[in-house]
Amino acid sequence: MVDARPLPDAPFGAAVELDRRSARFDATSAERLRELLAAHHLLVLRGEWSEDEQVELVSCFGRVLPQGPRVVVNDRPRGTHPLVTFVSNVLPDALGTFELAFHHDLAHVATPLGGLSLYALDVAAGQAPTRFANGRLAYQQLPAQLQQRLEGLQGLFAANYTTTSDAAAPARAVRDQLDPTWPRTVHPVVVPHPISGERCVYVNEMMTVEILGLARGDGDRLLDALFARLYDPTNVYEHYWRTGDLLVWDNLVVQHGRRTVHETSPRTLRRVVFGEKTPWEQWPYPAATGE
Repeated sequence: MVDARPLPDAPFGAAVELDRRSARFDATSAERLRELLAAHHLLVLRGEWSEDEQVELVSCFGRVLPQGPRVVVNDRPRGTHPLVTFVSNVLPDALGTFELAFHHDLAHVATPLGGLSLYALDVAAGQAPTRFANGRLAYQQLPAQLQQRLEGLQGLFAANYTTTSDAAAPARAVRDQLDPTWPRTVHPVVVPHPISGERCVYVNEMMTVEILGLARGDGDRLLDALFARLYDPTNVYEHYWRTGDLLVWDNLVVQHGRRTVHETSPRTLRRVVFGEKTPWEQWPYPAATGE
């Protein structure tokens, strides 16, 4: 049994309740969850979830992907690739406390993640929310003339892990300093959803470097217009975490970011992702590896 209702006072997303007497999901429940994600783009569940249960839930949406290094993604990762990782300000090497600009995960490779899940293991009251912006709603709200202008345009996306003291810098702000050895790829500025076919704006402030085929100034003005629509408060949902929250979202329609994390109280989220390919399955390995 899977029930859902729209999130109150939010432009998109659904709160989901399901029968969890078994950790396994039958075909009917899995199909229902996929339908809900395609319709609402972000699902919010509550309760205690073990690692295995979170992995089982995420497997309803696609291939659960192993997770490798966050930065040096043009090298083949060595050792075991975990299915479960953590975003935390108290665990080592777990993304720290700096602000994150809006982004789609792995938009800098040809096949980004299909979606992500985060489970709040330990989050203090008042900690930084995760912010979500919806590309489908943004496209629907654009003037028809601008929608037509976007047809056929492509954006250049680059791996951008450049940070200032308290934030991840937007790609355009550091585009002339981006490491040329890090992955980059091209995506259409407007993409159809693979299930619904509905059109979505697909650019983000962290990784979109420029619009190809346009003079830099013209491309920047176009990106400014798209970001103004994408990140307008009426198109953004901010999730203020409580321990026991589990979120799943569509990484094509929805991009995410976060505000600066408070250093003095815990914010630990468990991460499981799904999709078709890992980054190292699609980005060329350096010739020196001999592989």
